[in-house]
Amino acid sequence: MSESADLLGHRIDDPLISPLGAGATPRKTLDNTALFTYDVVP
Repeated sequence: MSESADLLGHRIDDPLISPLGAGATPRKTLDNTALFTYDVVP
């Protein structure tokens, strides 16, 4: 078995298994910039 097959599902850009569809990765779920905005203190 190769290293790539052993680590499948443990890396930040590996696809997640989801009933909602394909295309999600851990990196995408951790990126909340589209959901939240923050004020800028001058």
